[in-house]
Amino acid sequence: APSPSVHRFHHFLVLDFEATCDKDAPPRPQEIIEFPILRVNGKSMEVESTFHTYVRPTAHPELSAFCTELTGIVQDMVDGRPTLDQVLQCYTEW
Repeated sequence: APSPSVHRFHHFLVLDFEATCDKDAPPRPQEIIEFPILRVNGKSMEVESTFHTYVRPTAHPELSAFCTELTGIVQDMVDGRPTLDQVLQCYTEW
């Protein structure tokens, strides 16, 4: 059972971003390429809502082979997707 102190919060947001990466050194700047969020009820601890989208990187639009291997995200998943600014707008509306 969840600790009583958990019930002080109505909801939790659980985030697990993925970002551009390379084997030898991270690209500068690193860019978010997957933007997933779960909204969890603070009392029942059940997922109430999800927000998920892939994000098109703009500074380094081509994913490295290492990044694809590490994250499982392939180029087709980010091509033609919204930019981070567009995703943030959608997130605030969610």
